Amino acid sequence: MNPIAEEMLMHYGMPRRSGRYPWGSGDNPYQRSGDFLSRVEELKKQGLSETDIAKSMGLTTTQYRTQKSLAKDERRALDVARARSLREDGKSLNEIAAIMGFSNDSSVRS
Repeated sequence: MNPIAEEMLMHYGMPRRSGRYPWGSGDNPYQRSGDFLSRVEELKKQGLSETDIAKSMGLTTTQYRTQKSLAKDERRALDVARARSLREDGKSLNEIAAIMGFSNDSSVRS
């Protein structure tokens, strides 16, 4: 074998995992992501209006509403992908609803 290749150290990585806890563990998948909607929700909890939030982000209210709409669509797409993945794993609609925090399976079906 090639002597240089024998001395080479390569990192093969860990698929879908980074650190101590399994991928996707935790109650809320958005708890640490810091996505746009989570920042907006945090600012609303502080009592800021939508106009104040838009100004603090350096956006006009129109840009803010557009970003918020896009972020909602992205979050919904992630939820749909997660529900499909759980369904492929053999989970029932009621089990998926419980895992994802919905009150019933109609949200999973839609």
